[in-house]
Amino acid sequence: MIIGVIGEGIFETLASRTDTELRQRFSDELAAAEIQAGQANERASKAQQDAAELRVVADQLEEHNLDTGPRQLLLYGKRMDNFVSAIQAFRDQKVEIRKCQFNSKEIADTAERLTTLFERAKWNVSPHSPQWGESNCLFPDPLAAFGIWVGTPNPNPKAIARERAQQLVKLLNRIPLTASMHSVRVETARAESGQSEAATYGDPDAIVVVVLSHN
Repeated sequence: MIIGVIGEGIFETLASRTDTELRQRFSDELAAAEIQAGQANERASKAQQDAAELRVVADQLEEHNLDTGPRQLLLYGKRMDNFVSAIQAFRDQKVEIRKCQFNSKEIADTAERLTTLFERAKWNVSPHSPQWGESNCLFPDPLAAFGIWVGTPNPNPKAIARERAQQLVKLLNRIPLTASMHSVRVETARAESGQSEAATYGDPDAIVVVVLSHN
């Protein structure tokens, strides 16, 4: 009987000790798991932060490449959509796209792209676009001028044409393409096969867009 009681006491003591050890082990393992989870969350948060920073750097690099690269690259994607959507408000507006230099691929590609976008916006685009030149480019030296000129070729343009030309300058700069109001001439010409062809484009409700060199 006494032995049984003693045995029972020993068993209870051992059971209590084992229970305490198990609780302690569970508590230690839980604490370790919580620490590991916290560290994992920190690593995940750091990875997300690093990814966000990399996206910012990539976006900045893309913007830099667009700003310093061929201008036609700026006339695609969201910029294209925004520009076309904005100028669609002036659909049927007469416009002629000209060039200041005929030996520059960058100028030619930019002029071609602008012509496409004006046509997409349902502007009344001159069939000479963008193959003909701006005679005013001779003054000043065309190599010294840069950006995009927007002007009204008629000496007495309609008020709406002048207002739309000014608005177009703002929209081009928003892309961003360097653009400014500038005097343009009625005369336009094209050199082909050693011969010079000339024409005029000077309706009072017309706008001329001239692509010069990239600044």
